[in-house]
Amino acid sequence: MLITSSANRSSAGAAIGGVGLILSPSAYDSLASMRSHSDRILVANFQGNPATTVITTYCPTNVVNEDIIEGHYDNLRRAIDSVPAHNVLLVVGDFNARIGPEDAKYTYHETTNRNGKYLVDMAVEKNLVIASGQYCKKKGKLWTYISPCGSKCQLDYILIRKKWRNSLNNVEAYSTFASVGSDHRIVSARVRLSLRKSKTLAKGKQHDWKLLSTDNHLQKLYSIEVRNRFQPLEKEEESATERYERFITAHKEVTEKVIPVKKKTRKLHFPNDTRVISARNKINKAYMEYQKDTTDENRQIYKQAKHNLEEAYNVVIEEDLDSKLKDVERAHANSKHGQSWRLINDITGRKASPKGQLKGDTQKDRVINWFNHFKNLLGSPPDIDDEDEEILPILESLNIKTGPFDRKEYSKAIKSLVEGKSFGEDGIPPEVLKRCDLDEIILSFCNNALINEEKPHQWSILNIVPIPKSGDLSQGGNYRGISLSSIVAKTFNRLILNRIRPVLDSHLRTNQNGFRVGRTTVGHILALRRLIEGVKENQLPAIITFIDFRKAFDTIHRGKMLKILTAYGIPEQLVNAIGKMYEDTKAKVISPDGETDLFEIMAGVLQGDTLAPYLFVIVLDYALRAAIDGHEEELGFQLERRRSRRVGPEIITDLDFADDIALLSEELEQAQKLLSRVETSVGKVGLRMNSGKTKFMSFNHRGIITIKTNDEIQLENVPDFKYLGALMVSTEKDVKARKSAAWRACSKLGRIWKSSLPRQFKQRLFVATVESVLLYGCEAWAVTTKLAKELDGCYTRLLRTAFNVHWNQHMTNKELYGKDLPKVSEKIKKRRLRFAGHSCRNINEPISQLILWKPKHGKRKPGRPHLTYTDLLKKDTGLELSEIKAAMLDRNLFGIGSISATLGSSERQTKSRETTADTDQPLAHDQSGKNHGDVANECTDQLSEEVSNHTTDGVHGSSDDMLYGATGPEDPQGEVEAEGSLGGQTKTRTTTSTSDQPPEEDKSFKNHREEVSEGTDQNPQESPTNSFEDDLQETSIDVSSTKPFDEGCDTMDDRDVEYVTINYSDLLSNLAVTETSSDNLLILFFLKLIIDVPQKAFG
Repeated sequence: MLITSSANRSSAGAAIGGVGLILSPSAYDSLASMRSHSDRILVANFQGNPATTVITTYCPTNVVNEDIIEGHYDNLRRAIDSVPAHNVLLVVGDFNARIGPEDAKYTYHETTNRNGKYLVDMAVEKNLVIASGQYCKKKGKLWTYISPCGSKCQLDYILIRKKWRNSLNNVEAYSTFASVGSDHRIVSARVRLSLRKSKTLAKGKQHDWKLLSTDNHLQKLYSIEVRNRFQPLEKEEESATERYERFITAHKEVTEKVIPVKKKTRKLHFPNDTRVISARNKINKAYMEYQKDTTDENRQIYKQAKHNLEEAYNVVIEEDLDSKLKDVERAHANSKHGQSWRLINDITGRKASPKGQLKGDTQKDRVINWFNHFKNLLGSPPDIDDEDEEILPILESLNIKTGPFDRKEYSKAIKSLVEGKSFGEDGIPPEVLKRCDLDEIILSFCNNALINEEKPHQWSILNIVPIPKSGDLSQGGNYRGISLSSIVAKTFNRLILNRIRPVLDSHLRTNQNGFRVGRTTVGHILALRRLIEGVKENQLPAIITFIDFRKAFDTIHRGKMLKILTAYGIPEQLVNAIGKMYEDTKAKVISPDGETDLFEIMAGVLQGDTLAPYLFVIVLDYALRAAIDGHEEELGFQLERRRSRRVGPEIITDLDFADDIALLSEELEQAQKLLSRVETSVGKVGLRMNSGKTKFMSFNHRGIITIKTNDEIQLENVPDFKYLGALMVSTEKDVKARKSAAWRACSKLGRIWKSSLPRQFKQRLFVATVESVLLYGCEAWAVTTKLAKELDGCYTRLLRTAFNVHWNQHMTNKELYGKDLPKVSEKIKKRRLRFAGHSCRNINEPISQLILWKPKHGKRKPGRPHLTYTDLLKKDTGLELSEIKAAMLDRNLFGIGSISATLGSSERQTKSRETTADTDQPLAHDQSGKNHGDVANECTDQLSEEVSNHTTDGVHGSSDDMLYGATGPEDPQGEVEAEGSLGGQTKTRTTTSTSDQPPEEDKSFKNHREEVSEGTDQNPQESPTNSFEDDLQETSIDVSSTKPFDEGCDTMDDRDVEYVTINYSDLLSNLAVTETSSDNLLILFFLKLIIDVPQKAFG
């Protein structure tokens, strides 16, 4: 493990300072604290008896100003003074000092220089011994540095507190490995101390179960051996526990016989690869030859050997990372973005969980504290009101299959098992169930537990592993207990889940997205953002309360849970089977300090089990039904007001993702009542609200807003809240957080980026990790033009870092991105459209109500509105909201392929209402180098020439091009499509099409709207199957070569100006132009000027 203190850079760009420590795993486990006193001093404290402190330092050179060296030694003295007197103190580093024999017994130099005097004085003052000069060594064992000219010096020293001088056995310098390539030698000290390290459980033999995944012969051998030992010993009168014990015994015997023991390998196994070892041996041999004869030929051989070693490392690293990368790419495709951080931590050697130690003076005390914490949490039923309350049926008896499980169900269940995962107390890994022919035996255990309700006692023993969360890790409350249960028991629960979920899921509240197939966090993130957008736009009052529960999964009342399952229509046979699995469960805690005694579990669902999350969702569904159902209108937020007695309001009360709940209300009284009802209801099933972490946000409420829990604890009113990993109020703030996270991920992989691995491999790793972190939740972003540019710029800089392109290398973006990497703003656009279409069609989620929601009540704020999500959809597609919805309802029109084809053409179709929405458009300056004053002058000159030609032709012989444009009077392209208010003025962005021939079968958006509207009137589910994509492609307008100010611009996008189509004939008819006169020509002049000059020219 490498620990460093960052260096600074001088005005010339040279690194100044920077020190570090490399620790072995055992030393890192003993590390108590670390602090930096300056960029040249690092202090590390280690647990032990006695405690040990190591100060590493890098002193300025002997030629620097006197003030600098004095300042450094003042900092060093303060660092030494901060170390307790009883600690073993070692001060090590490059002191850039020479010490003569007058100040030390054995030295390399004959005199002491200026830095040497500072070092000696400091050692005397602080009662330190310069250990490097205490041992009689040859001159060749004393020098530590060789200069470019070949002179040798002793500059690096080890100092120790006098009290502990006898703990040092030896100090000497020796040559570094040739592959390191440093001009300093390693100075080593042998220290004899006793460090106190937490004792861990001695690990037994670990068998290599991965071999079962690939070795067919081993699979057959294991299966035959287990069956031969298990089946002949079956008895007629034998309990489930006895029979399962025989199976475990057979498994253990066969494992010892046929499954190889896992070979011990170092965690960083790359140096032990045979290819790396061979390359390293060659470099050492080349180095020795170069030392004997320093010719250019030997130097080149040595240089090539170092290059070969680097190549060998790259090959080994790439092979290792490739297998991990494939897993992450699959997870990313399935929206499991957390896998990205796991890969990053794996590659960089960082542990995913923070290190901590439970409070306790001794190891035994900590074991007792673990036992007491989890026993108090899980060892007694939660205190609830009305424990014997009868729960009335909520659903009629559901048509869920009962009776024995068949082989088809079993095959489906074991497919979900993940190999390589931890197993329970019985020691049976998932590879045995998934790869070996033991289906009949395992299925018999499961069916016996279902039909006869005979559960093997071994299934009831759980191993609880404490997983750190956030906060003070010396407190047990900041750990989450994950239960490691029998894999066979998990398979049994998976069989039950596969029967219940497909039937029951459609009956649960649509507001819950947690642990339900096909639902993600992004749906709720977008729903909440859309609600806040509408609330802010129309100044609607709203209060959003974010609830947090204390140990939610560990406090569910089991008796109530079984009653709720019955009330939801689940067959009695399955409820009894679930109840049996939660009967007589016992657990022990597997902690770093050892195992605790067994204790009985009487509360909560089993975290880590396959069925438990869905049981939690069912219980929470019941509690929220009891609190909210029938009271929605008086408690919730109204999306649409009541229109009549028969047509009620459209209301949303809450958004839930497992135990992450957001309650939605309008007025303070509603929010208080809703929170109170929910808190009371969830308390009846064992859940307790955590008032310290429960927050609320208020919108458009005047005065002080106060919300309290049932215990009269006041909740905090926050301006923003991170819900499901995303900040809610502002896209800009959320993007900033995602950019920061992406840079952290990118920086952690710096070792990979700086390597010489192939670009294609780096790109795959970048997309699977850094891009995945950056774009989490991007489907819900309202990305302005400015923000899109910032994201593109950030993505470009991240790419340059990933491809190790230095800032002074002049690489174009085209070269950087290559052929298969689009701009990140384009990726976001595609993902936004795809997710929007999915959300609109998925009527079983709240997002379907909100995706195109535009409140009809309330009053809009004066001034320019902010860009909203619906504005983006209109901009992306060029359609109105009603037309977008009609298109979205047809997957063929709004599928992935259609989206890809739509993007290119829809960018050129923009409506003027977007002018008021996109607040980040700056006043444009034409990229061809002409400002808009020049553009206006050119247009005026051009128009004067056209007017002159027109006058020569005469009134009745006027050109159609003058009136209708180059496309002629029958050009079907549409009118000015929309208007928007900006600063009290009406602004319309327009353009003309001046191609010589009208495009064949050209259609306008107007025609498309009529077509879609007709389809909508007939049946909203049956929109036209071809018009959406085709129309967007066919109505694209090319204006890149029709106007004088286009010179120097490759595409319309280069001008950063947006246009819509205008039809001259419609405008002229509106102006009632019946004849050509000077007045009419003046009108035409201004019309032409408006058409040809982008509106940004007018500010």
